[in-house]
Amino acid sequence: MYPWNANYHEPPSPDELPPVPAWSTLDTYGWFRGGTNNSSSSSSSRSSRDSYDRESLPDAAAIEASRQEIINLVRRRYDIPESDPVDLTAISDTPDGSRPDATLAKILHLAIAGSPRKKLTLREIFLAIKDRFAWYKNSEDKRWQGSIRHMLSMKAEFVQVPRPFMEPGQGHYWTLNMNLTGDKRVRKR
Repeated sequence: MYPWNANYHEPPSPDELPPVPAWSTLDTYGWFRGGTNNSSSSSSSRSSRDSYDRESLPDAAAIEASRQEIINLVRRRYDIPESDPVDLTAISDTPDGSRPDATLAKILHLAIAGSPRKKLTLREIFLAIKDRFAWYKNSEDKRWQGSIRHMLSMKAEFVQVPRPFMEPGQGHYWTLNMNLTGDKRVRKR
């Protein structure tokens, strides 16, 4: 039982939580792997669990290589020079605050590729676009948000990633797989 007053709506501090076994790790969805660290378990079974945990978790080098691949593919698709960052600043802002002439796909690619983890929630995508472009920020017409939702769910290069179980917040993440093309599903007309 956690030492947490149910009437008080602030979660316990990490010091108040029960200890987690040293060999346990979180998987992609935030679930703990492993069990209790009791003395009756043999060292051979523990070493097999340790190797399972290490093998199933991506290492930092693989994650960074994947992020760099996204940047390189977006840079190539939109002919962004090596000296320029791959983010929403690659699209020039209109001086009169009118709608940018870039496609929504390009805006979405650059918003996601410009994020530190190369994945954003729908809300974070909206905020990034509104922060960069005055037209989206000042527009009373919110149909552009529906267009973005449609584009994310329709195009194959936008991949929905579940939020890890232990991570607070709402919604799934969206990331890029620039090797995929076309639509996710056949459009009915």
